[in-house]
Amino acid sequence: MGAGRRRAGATGSRPARRDVGAPDPAPRSAPRAHRAGSVNDAMDPAGAEPPPLERENARLREEILMLRQFIDSMQNLVEAAERPLGDTEILALLADVLDNALSAIDAQDGSLLALDEDTGELVFVLARGEVAGPRLQWRRLPAGEGIAGWVAARGEPTIVNDARNDERFYPGVDLELGFETRSVLASPIRGGGKVLGVIEVLNKRDSSLFSHHDLTLLSLMCRFSGELLHSLIRQSLESG
Repeated sequence: MGAGRRRAGATGSRPARRDVGAPDPAPRSAPRAHRAGSVNDAMDPAGAEPPPLERENARLREEILMLRQFIDSMQNLVEAAERPLGDTEILALLADVLDNALSAIDAQDGSLLALDEDTGELVFVLARGEVAGPRLQWRRLPAGEGIAGWVAARGEPTIVNDARNDERFYPGVDLELGFETRSVLASPIRGGGKVLGVIEVLNKRDSSLFSHHDLTLLSLMCRFSGELLHSLIRQSLESG
C-alpha cells in the first residue's frame, strides 16, 4: 500500500513539474513548423520575387542576347553593302532589319515605313505581327500624321508607353485593323543627312513598358542601317 501511495504520488507529481518547469512538447513543435513554413514561402518562386542577384543575372543575360542579335543584324548589313543589290534584295535587307529589331527588343508587332520625299507621306513598306497584311502594306500616312509622322518630321526617336492618351497617336489604323496599340517605340531611319523612313515597334511581348535601353538599341540599328541603305540605294541608281 505504501509503495502504491508512493507510486500514486510520483505519478501525480510529474504533470505538475512539466507544467511549471518546461513547456509541453506539442506546443514547442508548433513554432518550429511555423518558421519552416515561412522560409519555404520566401524561397517559393511563385510566392516571392527572386533575389536581387538572380534578377540582375537575368537582366544581363537578356541584354547580352539583345546585343548579339543587334551585332548579327549589323553584320548582315555590312556584308550586303559590299555588293550591288537590286530592289528586291534591298527590300529583303530591310525586312531583316525590322525582324532583328523586333527580336532584340522583344516586341510582337512592328512596321517599317519609307518617306516619300515628294509628298512627305510615310508609306508602310513592311509589317510584322498582327498588323501585317495586305490592308496595311503600301498604305500612306499623311505628312506629320501619327507618332511615326512626328518622328519623321523631327528626325527624333520617341517612347510612348500610353499610346491612347498621347495626342500624337493616330487611331485610324487600329480601328481599320481591329488592333490595339498600347505602347510605341519609334526611331527615324537616317542616311545621307536626311530621314529615309521610320521603324515603329509596338507592344512588348510581356506587356512591359519600353525602356530607354530599348530606344537606344533601336536608334543605333536605324542609324547604322540608314547610312548603309543610303549607300545601297545610291549604288543601285548609279549602276542602273
